[in-house]
Amino acid sequence: MNMDYLDFEQPIAEILAHIEELKKVSTNIGDSLDFTDQIESMKKKQEELTTKIFSNLGAWQISQLSRHPLRPYTLDYIENIFTDFEEFHGDRAYADDNGYQFTPEAVEGLKRYPAIFADKNHSYGKTDDAQDAYLGFVKDVKIQDNGIKIYYTIITAIPQQILNEQCFEFGICGARSFNELNRTHWALKQINLIEALQKAGVQII
Repeated sequence: MNMDYLDFEQPIAEILAHIEELKKVSTNIGDSLDFTDQIESMKKKQEELTTKIFSNLGAWQISQLSRHPLRPYTLDYIENIFTDFEEFHGDRAYADDNGYQFTPEAVEGLKRYPAIFADKNHSYGKTDDAQDAYLGFVKDVKIQDNGIKIYYTIITAIPQQILNEQCFEFGICGARSFNELNRTHWALKQINLIEALQKAGVQII
């Protein structure tokens, strides 16, 4: 049994193994015997069998394929797409988030969008009037051994309590009173930040 193949793929594996054996024999004995026709016939059989098997997969077989140990991962694709790649790492408290894999081109893209820069809430799920967050832009991102360092420029201050009160609109809500301003991290959100701030009553200078 070939462990590189799932159980329902074993008939395919057997044909491929037979093809490889014929190729080796053909190479070793030279021109005295020609296995070209047999090899081509078996290749055709293998293609037909593959089509038949994969056209009639059950739910469990599909699940097995989706979790195949030899399936390509994100970094496998990246290595074949990009020539200049640097992996970002998460903070020391919450470790890596494997969902984020950025190229230098992606970092340049981040610089084009407005961002909010904020410290942790003074209290759990809320803060006081003295604490401000800031609207600005990312200037640069430096990769370090223990995470990343973000350099930014500030446009205007925002009362941080507004972000707590409007946490759903800003995509930072958590369970009960928890929200993402209760811990130090960085994140990407699929929202129109300027529009959300204006709806919250923040004046954009």
